Amino acid sequence: MPERYIILSDLHFGRAGPEFTPVSLRGLWRAGDHLIINGDCAELHDPRYWDVARRQVLELEDLCEADGVTLTLLAGNHDPSISPLRHLFLAGGEVLVTHGDVIHPAIAPWCHTAPLIRSAFREAMSTLPVESHATLQSRLWASQHAATVKWERVRDQIGWISPSRLLLRPWAFVQILIYWATFPREVRKFVADYAPESKIVVLGHTHRQGVWIKNGVTVINTGAYGFPAKPRAVLIEGREMSVLPLRRSSAGYVFGKPIARFPLHADSPHPAPPALA
Repeated sequence: MPERYIILSDLHFGRAGPEFTPVSLRGLWRAGDHLIINGDCAELHDPRYWDVARRQVLELEDLCEADGVTLTLLAGNHDPSISPLRHLFLAGGEVLVTHGDVIHPAIAPWCHTAPLIRSAFREAMSTLPVESHATLQSRLWASQHAATVKWERVRDQIGWISPSRLLLRPWAFVQILIYWATFPREVRKFVADYAPESKIVVLGHTHRQGVWIKNGVTVINTGAYGFPAKPRAVLIEGREMSVLPLRRSSAGYVFGKPIARFPLHADSPHPAPPALA
């Protein structure tokens, strides 16, 4: 029987309400063998949320261990130090899983700290050998460094994106809409440059769920549990990948009916850590 991989992202443990805990997600991973959290598992950058975030990450690890499920954490821009892993290749490289903050050098171009992040990204790239600039590992490392620099320098200015906050910054709202519209195309360009063997990319980061096909590359975004709160999951079983909406029940989150299915040309063995820059 083929192993089942479940991919989620953007849990943001620590900042969500008291009802959103690892236990509320347990029914999802119990249906599989491997759980991959594709970035922003927890708010590990903000001292206001550290204690709760760390406690919930430990709870997630303990529950997965108790259920016999292998947990793999990929770092995002809100938890850049949670794991040395920033990406995985599955199905023989046909599927690239990465958080999505690496797509733009400013990580979040709608944010008021975008110039700082972009500068930190460029400085990080300048420290690497020129011949390595075209590699995925170098881009991921520079993005991780830029996220870390941001949180070190603006920790006292951190805010949560919400409809009410966006009303105070209408230009930021316009920038988010522009980025949402252009993101699938930018992902396709990124894959062509840094992971041309991959035909399917699974991301989070933008909080906008969706499935797009751009020039033969399928872009899947699993959304988020916070605003706008339409999370999805990706399920890989053998040589089939499914995208499923998630809904909240009295017992926690459950899968809805698949909204998209994609054939794969290779099974997904237990993912080995990719080479780091």
